[in-house]
Amino acid sequence: MRYISFKIIIICIFLPPVLYLATINRLEPFYNSYFLQKIKNTYLEESNSILNGSVTVKDAVNTSISEFIKKNPLIRLGIRTDIIVTTRDGIIIYPSIGPDIGEPVTEAPIEVARKNFLILQNGLNVDVKSAIRPFSALAAGIMGIYLLLTAILFFIYYRRATRKIHKEDREKEAEITRLRGLETDYTNRINLISTERECLLLEYENLKTALDEQKKKAERNEEDMFGEMEHLEQKLKENLSEQEEQIMEIETLKEQINGLEKIHTIADRQKAKAVDRMSRRFKTLYKNTVVSQRACSGFVELDEDMALKAEEIIHQLNEDSTLVPVKRKVFSKKSRKTIFEVVFAYRGRLYFSRTKNQRVEIVTIGNKNSQNKDLAYIDTL
Repeated sequence: MRYISFKIIIICIFLPPVLYLATINRLEPFYNSYFLQKIKNTYLEESNSILNGSVTVKDAVNTSISEFIKKNPLIRLGIRTDIIVTTRDGIIIYPSIGPDIGEPVTEAPIEVARKNFLILQNGLNVDVKSAIRPFSALAAGIMGIYLLLTAILFFIYYRRATRKIHKEDREKEAEITRLRGLETDYTNRINLISTERECLLLEYENLKTALDEQKKKAERNEEDMFGEMEHLEQKLKENLSEQEEQIMEIETLKEQINGLEKIHTIADRQKAKAVDRMSRRFKTLYKNTVVSQRACSGFVELDEDMALKAEEIIHQLNEDSTLVPVKRKVFSKKSRKTIFEVVFAYRGRLYFSRTKNQRVEIVTIGNKNSQNKDLAYIDTL
């Protein structure tokens, strides 16, 4: 379909994985800092037990971090965390690589408390590295959201393109139907002329037969007979000439139909390119104004003088919409949105509204001839 861009399809294919990778790259540093803060807040929860010597720092840290990992929902969703807790001397506290956690402490509580205090006094280093597993529930959820959003955007774009195609097809069908009606009329006229020709030929034969009979009777003037024959032959030639002209007209109409179909196709492509170019121009020049596709299409159909006046109005609306003289207000039947009508170049019509953030939205642009269609379009908003 000519209105569905191959570029849009490529974007829809590659946009979800690109957004997925960008999101993963943003989330992983966030989760690093998140888990680091959480672990710093939880890994010394048993501080009383540590200070009175009933449990070693290593056992307390391993127990607290293990409980945190089991209970955290993000880790269950698919975030892989590598946690290392060491002392200032480089001794690894977590993960445990020495005796099993929970073994009875053989030293006296006072000695254990002294060692715990020295470790805490020197401080602990916590290093956390987080990563989202590629096939985890969290990764699948992120990718699913981006796929859904891309599908919705492509569906909206597809619906707009099909509406344009259906509208143009209806216009072409109407024009072809009109031309076919003309072709049918000319065909009927040719058939009528052919019937008259046959009648004239029959009449000619009858007159010729009657002439022969009159000759035999020798009562009719020979010159009158020839004159009548010449008159009939002239009439027959005229009918034959008229029939040939009608046939040529039918062939011309057929060529015009084919030419119109080609012209419509070329004109539609040129108009679509002009509308797209004008839309990009308006977006670049007028940041405070939103120009709809229908408005761009109407702008392209204006002549040069009216287009200059229309762009002057757009510039004024972009700068300060209150300074633009409004002819009247137009109300949509399907919504409470108020549309303002502005007249330019005597016959030009521009319809705009104000959005919630006080930006100007140009709904449609046209002239006096397209006013009824524009008002009907506004009623559908």
